[in-house]
Amino acid sequence: MIAYEKGHDHIVNYLENDNPRLRQPARMSPLCKTMGDLKGKTVPTSPGVAAFVLDEATYKPWGIPIAKGKSPILSYSEQTTALKDNTIPVGNYNMAHPASAILELASTKPIRILGQTEETMAQILKEHPYWQRGVISANTYTGQTEDVVTIGFPYAIVVSKDMPDEAVREFIRICFANDLKVIHPDGAYYTAKNPGYANKPLLPYHPAAEAYYKQLGILK
Repeated sequence: MIAYEKGHDHIVNYLENDNPRLRQPARMSPLCKTMGDLKGKTVPTSPGVAAFVLDEATYKPWGIPIAKGKSPILSYSEQTTALKDNTIPVGNYNMAHPASAILELASTKPIRILGQTEETMAQILKEHPYWQRGVISANTYTGQTEDVVTIGFPYAIVVSKDMPDEAVREFIRICFANDLKVIHPDGAYYTAKNPGYANKPLLPYHPAAEAYYKQLGILK
């Protein structure tokens, strides 16, 4: 998620991936069945402003506070260790799936991926309309037999508007010409066929990117 502020015209969208599966929070717990079971428990958050905002929004509909200065701040590796040791009730991971940290943990102990209900998801999207309803597909992780509803948000590769046109075109050409699924399953969305290009971009496209997309027939 990127907030575009007026006056920051040196920042421009470059290559957008509007796949809501690409970045979405996963809430893992070895003990709880729903997020509601976490009421009254100490819930950690991850470092960084974006992680705090996501964690706060995730738990707000459930009446579970994520408070600055009160909620413990743990890195993903620290949360993984703490979950293995049963010293925290839930781990909060904001990343693309499948994620290596979650795969590792799921292979060593039974965990449950906690999700939103349609009602709590609607509350979140009403307050944060720039996010989307995301789904972590069933069987993404060991023991996860059902789809999990969670926050999904698009993101973009961002560059200076002064980046040379040829460099922009060459980068996009390479992305489109190669099978990026060999790096990560969501590399499948870095293609000219991504339906996300039909949506309004998060930021203005770099002029060379926009021209190239039009040349390829991606944009009108």
